[in-house]
Amino acid sequence: MKTIRSVLAVAGVVVLTAGSAFAQTKGTISTFIEPTHIITRFQHTEFAANVLKASNGNLNFQVFSGGSLLPATGSLQGVASGVAHVSILPPSYWPSQFPVLNALGDHGFVKPDSFVLPFAYADFTFNEAVAQAEWRRNGILFGGGHATPPYHYLCKDATVKTMADLKGKKTRMPGGGWARFSNSVGLTTVSIPASEIYTGLERGALECVCSDLTALKSGATIGPMIKSIVMINLPPFFTSAGLGYNVPFWKGLTNDQRRVLMNEGARSMVRLQMAYAKEEKEALDWAKANGIAVNEPDAQLKKTLNDWVANGIGGAAQIATTNFKVQEPEKIFKLFEGYVAKWEKLLAGVDRNNEAALVALLKTNLFDKVDVAKYGMD
Repeated sequence: MKTIRSVLAVAGVVVLTAGSAFAQTKGTISTFIEPTHIITRFQHTEFAANVLKASNGNLNFQVFSGGSLLPATGSLQGVASGVAHVSILPPSYWPSQFPVLNALGDHGFVKPDSFVLPFAYADFTFNEAVAQAEWRRNGILFGGGHATPPYHYLCKDATVKTMADLKGKKTRMPGGGWARFSNSVGLTTVSIPASEIYTGLERGALECVCSDLTALKSGATIGPMIKSIVMINLPPFFTSAGLGYNVPFWKGLTNDQRRVLMNEGARSMVRLQMAYAKEEKEALDWAKANGIAVNEPDAQLKKTLNDWVANGIGGAAQIATTNFKVQEPEKIFKLFEGYVAKWEKLLAGVDRNNEAALVALLKTNLFDKVDVAKYGMD
């Protein structure tokens, strides 16, 4: 009986435990990121605890972090097939499966705002068929996103200051426009999952990392190996599904359970963005206090970036058409820009340190409008 109950729990079905007064739905959340990483903490571990409480113990997720259940590149297939029921899913890991969303990632170069972008992206993804189709085609239902802080170059060499210093440096990139721009200024792209960044630096496979500053102290915790930072201010990474659901699991829930996931998904997004902003500042202060050289980009690097963005983000539309086979990408970009403008206006004047105000804003203008009786049920 114990074995049968365990199998049912992993399958995400309703289990009536001995001595319990209610049926409890159990599920699994898998992340390849470390348990200390800010995304794991707020959008998975805390999210699971909040869901359990908000559902009065009716919806219970077990969190597997650090790739203990699914590796990074196996997460998409693993969630689609039901090995896990929820995971973080970055489209950049599967460019051929997510052509539109990978093309869309470049638009962070236009409005690199770490609150506007994830809210606009979630709105776009919940409401536009072109985005929903990519997730559903891969067996996933989008449930919420996030954005990192802006990206910089974090290097092992203390002397890295200028565009010339960066040339040839073996650098881990998140892909997309970050990699294209970095290649254009002479860096050498090394493509490895986020979970392998620390060992890459340790073993010499990497000389720099294109990352947000929180990586110094959380997640990969690469701070002890970093000696210089070039504050280039590349855009946040914002196209992941921080909460990507297995479709049969979602369909098997009640409307009340799905509403709990929507409510706590909104809360997790706000808390994660607020925590990112706080920890970004703390990481920068830590870097300065620990003798890491914090350098503004030189004039040549600044001009190169500005020119690259002005030139259609390095030809983003043409690349979307040629590399990703996206038809009429300009129309998709224009559509997304409308959501960005909407959330710029909604966030104007809102205190970004006021959690209650931000949660109310996100729920009222997006999550509350998702009809859980219909969303993902087709």
